[in-house]
Amino acid sequence: MDYLEEYKKIFNNGRFIRHGKKITLNDFPIFDGSGIKLLLDKILLELKDKKSVTLLDYGCGSSSIWHESIIGQKRQNLFEILGPKIQSFHRYDPRNEAFSKKLNSKFDIIICSNVLEFFSKIEISKILKELQDFSNESTHIFYTINTGPSKNFFLNGTNMHVTQESADFWINMLKEFNNCKISVAVDKKFLI
Repeated sequence: MDYLEEYKKIFNNGRFIRHGKKITLNDFPIFDGSGIKLLLDKILLELKDKKSVTLLDYGCGSSSIWHESIIGQKRQNLFEILGPKIQSFHRYDPRNEAFSKKLNSKFDIIICSNVLEFFSKIEISKILKELQDFSNESTHIFYTINTGPSKNFFLNGTNMHVTQESADFWINMLKEFNNCKISVAVDKKFLI
């Protein structure tokens, strides 16, 4: 099964299964990028001593989280919270035509939130190699990963969390592929 193609169909108003019903993203907006909220404090800490950074949201999905108010002391969206330090910002997701333009650039910060578990191990290796292309030694990549099943399924019944592995599996894989600083949250707990 070509998962990338299946996700493209979903982003083009294709159906998927949630709670036994065939629905579309219009019915239930998954892939909004909300996993970034877990990373926000860590990203702000990384930004603290920097004048400006370039940022890539890799696998951003619909990216709607960037425009929504986040509850806190002030109701701000991610652009307002992170904006003053962001020199350049790019969203990339080959599954979503709106964000499928790939830049040939290096980034200071890369966010890869709730992406890897949606692909097969072979595809994950390709994604991690691609992330290396976007990074250099001073890049900091922030990952969030879920190890259990998704509530969402492809029409053939396959769970959308295609790779369900232990935290140790993910940590070892990420350490093997990354030549830069990484922060990893597995099942909402930071392990690195």
